Amino acid sequence: YNLLKNKYKLNVVKSKHYKKKPLKSLGEARKKFYEYAIAKKYDYIFSLEQDIFPTRDILKKLIDTRLKIKDREAIIGTPYIIFRITYEKTPYLTKDNLTNVAIERIYSKKMKRRVQKNLTKKEMKRKKKLLKVYACGFGCTLINVSILKKIKVRYTEKRFRPDDAFFYLDCFNEKINSYVDPTLMDKIIHIPGNSKNIRNWAND
Repeated sequence: YNLLKNKYKLNVVKSKHYKKKPLKSLGEARKKFYEYAIAKKYDYIFSLEQDIFPTRDILKKLIDTRLKIKDREAIIGTPYIIFRITYEKTPYLTKDNLTNVAIERIYSKKMKRRVQKNLTKKEMKRKKKLLKVYACGFGCTLINVSILKKIKVRYTEKRFRPDDAFFYLDCFNEKINSYVDPTLMDKIIHIPGNSKNIRNWAND
C-alpha cells in the first residue's frame, strides 16, 4: 500500500482486513473497488491479481477483443495455468496443465453440487477462435462497470466459496456472457502461492 501510494504516486483505495477471514477481506475489498468504479462512472474495470504477470500490451488486447463483441455487457478474460495435473482422473483424462477457464458446470458427486469444468492447456491450444465460456476468474479480466450494478458481491467462508464463484453464477443466470481469446494462452505468467514466492521469482 505504502509503496504504491508514496513511491509510485498511485491513487490507492484501502479496505479493511478481517483476521482469519480471507474471503471476507477479499470480498469486501472488491465491493469497495466496485463502488468506486460505479461512483466515478467508468466504462470498465480491469482486474489484475497480484500473482499474475501479463505482457505489457494485455489491456489493449482485452479492449480490442471487447470491441469486437456486440454484447452490450460482457466479461473478457485471459487464460492462464492455475496448476499442473499430475494424474489421470475424470473429468481430466490426460496429464496436462489446468487453466482458469471454465467451459461449463458439471455435477460433482463428491461435492454434491454443480462445479466448474475447466479447460486444460492442451484443450485451450486447440481452440483458434474467441470462446464463450462459463467463467474465467478475476486474474486478468476486463468487465463492464454496468454489470457491477446488477451483480452483488457474495461469498461464504463456511464453504470457502469466494466472490468470483458467485459472480459468474449470477452472471450466467442474468445471461451476461464471458469470453476468452485462446490465442492469449501464453501471454501470462502465473506464480501461485504467497508474496514470498513472487519476490523469489522476480529476483531470479
